[in-house]
Amino acid sequence: MGGLNPGQPLACGDSLAINSHLPGDLSDLQPQNPQPIPRSAIPSYDGLRTLHLLPCFQFQQFDTALREVLLSQIYTVSAQSNRMGIRLKSSDSETARLTQALPSLISEGILSGSVQIPPDGNPIIMLSDHQTLGGYQKLGVVAFRDLAKAAQLRPGERLRFKLSTLPLERLKQQAFYRYFDL
Repeated sequence: MGGLNPGQPLACGDSLAINSHLPGDLSDLQPQNPQPIPRSAIPSYDGLRTLHLLPCFQFQQFDTALREVLLSQIYTVSAQSNRMGIRLKSSDSETARLTQALPSLISEGILSGSVQIPPDGNPIIMLSDHQTLGGYQKLGVVAFRDLAKAAQLRPGERLRFKLSTLPLERLKQQAFYRYFDL
């Protein structure tokens, strides 16, 4: 099997169309009632990205001024990012000064999507190959539906965090699963 022409791989610019005259047993793959995908289910990868953040139990340990600074900044993805984590850079020197006051932690379990704040104030978003333990304070966790968007960020791209709530993110995730019948 190949792409559009037998034995040829797909190339840039090729498009695949649904054919109602599929041979043999494949005809039942034809959608019965095709529906357009809602705009909310189509990710946008242009411009400034917004990642929804669920505050964790350490969120309240951050000084109010530091929380406001961390949540209002626009970050740039560092070239030092990889499958372990996305390292972010900020141009605000105030963050580094404010994060110096954070208490140190004993290493604790960490999960994918956690947003750690190291002493330099530049957040790190943990991805699929993250370590199992971490010792930096955590601001929160990136909402599950935004993790794929975060994982596709490239060096130089910009993002910001937007505070959300667990009940709201659960509703959005359930709607997503319902729509795609997952």
